[in-house]
Amino acid sequence: MSNPAATADHLAGLQRSATTCDALPAALIPADHDAAYAAQDALIEHLDGERVGYKIAATGPAAQQLLGVDAPLWGQIVGPMVHDSPCTVSVADFASTPIVEAEIGLVIGPDGLSAVEARPIIELAASRFTNMAAVGSACTIADNIAATAFAVGPSVALDSLGDLSQLTAVITVDGQEQARGTGKAVLGSPINALAWLCEELTARGRTLPPGSIISSGAVAIKRGMEAGQHIVADFGPLGQVQVSTTA
Repeated sequence: MSNPAATADHLAGLQRSATTCDALPAALIPADHDAAYAAQDALIEHLDGERVGYKIAATGPAAQQLLGVDAPLWGQIVGPMVHDSPCTVSVADFASTPIVEAEIGLVIGPDGLSAVEARPIIELAASRFTNMAAVGSACTIADNIAATAFAVGPSVALDSLGDLSQLTAVITVDGQEQARGTGKAVLGSPINALAWLCEELTARGRTLPPGSIISSGAVAIKRGMEAGQHIVADFGPLGQVQVSTTA
């Protein structure tokens, strides 16, 4: 039988100490995705700050295959995870070496369903597991899909950006290109990812408060981050996000 509170306690301890484990003790492994999301909710209660939005993960076939799922997953963003760009982060604050993801952020409008603005985002995702793929999707959900830090740029009116599926993001490190992609990588468009999330949350009796920020899924990915780097994600008309790293 699953024990969401105990699972969350264990993961919160790893998060506080910025350490990882190979796997959860057998008694703490969520039995299914419902139990995993219950553990995720309990984990969020351990964190400082209020929920300000959600992240969407596994929005492409490669990530879904890695986690053994056939649909995306979602996690929750709380205020202290969000850093206004440009910002500086310490690599010592992450449980594992972060994955650097360029994502198109969507800001929810008054109807609680659709976006009115977009924001450029660098997500620094750091799992509390040494091998996220090995532990499976339920444990990954319980771990809040590795949500750790989000560097966020200024808002831009959504109707000024055109088709988000064609928006290109380029990640550079110290001026050297590392990865690029388009919004098409996110379920065909970040707007599709938002529609999926709204359906999922509605099914669980949840709503999106106006102003919520949705990190819609990875457009471009760079694996690994070291101290002393300057990381930039350039989204063209959506703007740039900049992160500097220290030890």
